[in-house]
Amino acid sequence: MPKKSQTSPENRAKVISCFTNRKSLTQEDIIWTTHLSRPTVVDILKSLIEDGIICKIGIGDSSKGRNPYLYGFTSNLYYSIGVDFDYPQLKIGIMNLSCQVLIQNTLLVPPTLTPVQIIEYMLQQINKLLQQFSCEKSQFIGICISITGLINSTSGISIYAEKISGWKNINLKEIFEGNFGITTYIKNDINLMAQLTYETHPELPEDFIYIGIRTGIGMGIIQNGEICLGFKGNAGLLGHTTIEMDGDLCNCGKRGCLESIAGEQEILSRYIKLTGNKVETDNSYETLINLSKAGDPNAQIILTKASNALALSIANIVKIFEFPTVVLDGWPLALTEPFRQIFESTLRGNLFENISYDLNIIYYQSDPTEVIRACGSSVVKHYIKKRYDFI
Repeated sequence: MPKKSQTSPENRAKVISCFTNRKSLTQEDIIWTTHLSRPTVVDILKSLIEDGIICKIGIGDSSKGRNPYLYGFTSNLYYSIGVDFDYPQLKIGIMNLSCQVLIQNTLLVPPTLTPVQIIEYMLQQINKLLQQFSCEKSQFIGICISITGLINSTSGISIYAEKISGWKNINLKEIFEGNFGITTYIKNDINLMAQLTYETHPELPEDFIYIGIRTGIGMGIIQNGEICLGFKGNAGLLGHTTIEMDGDLCNCGKRGCLESIAGEQEILSRYIKLTGNKVETDNSYETLINLSKAGDPNAQIILTKASNALALSIANIVKIFEFPTVVLDGWPLALTEPFRQIFESTLRGNLFENISYDLNIIYYQSDPTEVIRACGSSVVKHYIKKRYDFI
């Protein structure tokens, strides 16, 4: 293979990618992150400044010698739109190239809407946000829709969303591009979050398992610093792995899925079925935790079973990949005893001793805007690859 020049598209992409999700960097930061030589970084920075996409934004601190310049994306150059659709919740945000959320809105989709009406509602809400934000349409470099369920990320089709009746094979990419004239990407929410978590937490290793718990339960596999997406972008459907062959019916149509035992909506359904008590709540886990603390044995049984089911699922994944780090994001029982202890005991008890010894479980609670930021980060990466011919 021919030797690549120092200013190859790949090296330019490495440098510019450093700025995604970060406000400012020094030359030393870039050299340390990219492992490129100083002359290469200096040369690339100069070309990016001339290109207008990067600029000097300030002066940093130094314990010795001259204070270094801080570099960052040109703040008002381009923008992205992030759509976090975790039915029934809908979050929409507009971000700059550094993935700072500049304006956002959070809504609940009315439960009576059909799939066609839901899409129309989404389009209306995005238009409302755009009307509040002052910039030229040409400054938008992309829309990224984060969505649960099955997708085809290449064609931009949402194949199936089990929580929405009648939602099948909807070409969101075609609809959104037709309405806004802006390139649109369709992504799995948990895969987006796994990649963002890696990029914004430098202390994490290059190989780890990310478990995200939202209205459903998903998994992202980070290997060599990259997300494993699968054939159509659906890798990591942990919530629909089978835990009980003849278990309860899941909303996906199969029986015994992890979500049918430990999902947000499902634990409440199990409690109602077990007790006959009609309970109305917007937060099933919080309600059952409070009932458990009050001594309700049925709530304790359900939360114990949920903890064990999640632990067994993760144990199986750890045995398959042998990654020693697991990030568990958004698990409502992470700070609640005895369920955290039950979870860890079951997880470690189902691993070989040497694997259990190496296992590091990181409990994490991401910010509500993180998925929107992850959408923005995805758009910026696509833009960088296209603009700088990096494939």
